[in-house]
Amino acid sequence: MSLIPANIFTGFRNWLSIQSGLAWNQSRVDWTGGIKQFFQRLGEEAGYRVIYTREDQTEYLVDLVWKSETPSRHLALALESELSEVRLNILEDFEKLVDIKSRVKIGIFRLRTDNREELLEEMRILLNSQMLTYPDEIYIVIFLRYNAERARLTFTCYNIDYKGISYEEISNNYSCPFPENTREGL
Repeated sequence: MSLIPANIFTGFRNWLSIQSGLAWNQSRVDWTGGIKQFFQRLGEEAGYRVIYTREDQTEYLVDLVWKSETPSRHLALALESELSEVRLNILEDFEKLVDIKSRVKIGIFRLRTDNREELLEEMRILLNSQMLTYPDEIYIVIFLRYNAERARLTFTCYNIDYKGISYEEISNNYSCPFPENTREGL
């Protein structure tokens, strides 16, 4: 899979909606573990060394990184997920992505209410206030929101430019059936 935002989003969306075995009410530990497994597999398939924290470890700034083993030894991807649905926690985890030097930075966040426009504006302001920015950085923000009445999960994905000047939605609010409770037989 290439590091193009739309391809990353589509791969993640398809995995989560079809193959993950996750349900909305599972623990944040289960969700974080599943997300890390997905990005670990992708990184290894792409030839990167994947570094991530395990449950019994404290994290080093972000949940997972893809490190190139070429002489440049750069970070190709940094991933941070915040599944608590708390605005301040989401912004704190987004700030971790801002602080790390990586080509692609992905934030995956669960929302209780549809406050994504407000969060995007705060993320944009944070990026815009940074003294050190790199034009090659790509920020991908994926918001997950569950509708219990309809048993549907909505994915909304944005690509934010490295200076926080603009962002574009690349997902068109994709929605799919998704169980609220743990799936039977998995």
